[in-house]
Amino acid sequence: MVQELRIQRELQNVVSDESLVGITLQREENDIHHLTATIIGPESTPYEGGLFRLDINLPVNYPFAPPVVRFVTKTWHPNISNQNGDVSMNTLKGDWSPGMNLKTVLISIQALLSSPELSEAQNAEVALQYLRNHSTFIRNAWRWTQIYATNIMPPPHLTNRTAAGRRMSRKPARFDDFLL
Repeated sequence: MVQELRIQRELQNVVSDESLVGITLQREENDIHHLTATIIGPESTPYEGGLFRLDINLPVNYPFAPPVVRFVTKTWHPNISNQNGDVSMNTLKGDWSPGMNLKTVLISIQALLSSPELSEAQNAEVALQYLRNHSTFIRNAWRWTQIYATNIMPPPHLTNRTAAGRRMSRKPARFDDFLL
C-alpha cells in the first residue's frame, strides 16, 4: 500500500509539474506498476521533432530497485538497443537509489538523447559510428526519427506508389536499409 501511494504521488508530481517540457507519464489502466511515457526529442539534436514512446515497468520492490525502461519507438542512439529498446544508463543501474524517482528518470532520459553516455553504450555499432563518423551518426539518427518518431512523410526513395497513384510508406526490410 505504501509503495502504491508513492507511485501515485510520483505520477501526480510528473503530471502536475509545468516545468517539464515535452514529457508525459501515465499509468496503464489496471496496473500501477506499468506506466507509459512520451518524450519529445530535444531541440538541436537529430531527435528534434520526434515523439518517443517509452514503456516503464516498476519492480515489486520499487523504489529500492530501479524501473525497467524500454523505448517502444525505434531509436538510433548508442544507449538504446535497436533490438528491444532497452535503455542503458547509470541512473537505471548502479547509481540508482530509493531517493530517485520517475521524474528524475524521465529527465535523465531526455538529457541522454542530447548527450549519450558512451561508457554505458547499449549498441556498440552506433557508439562507434558516433565516435568515428559523427556526421553519419547524425544522419542515421535523424532518419530513424523521421521514420519512427514523426508523422512526416519519408523521403521519396523510401516510398512506393500504389496502382491508384497514392503514396504508401514502406519501412526498410533489412537493418542495412536504415543506414546511410
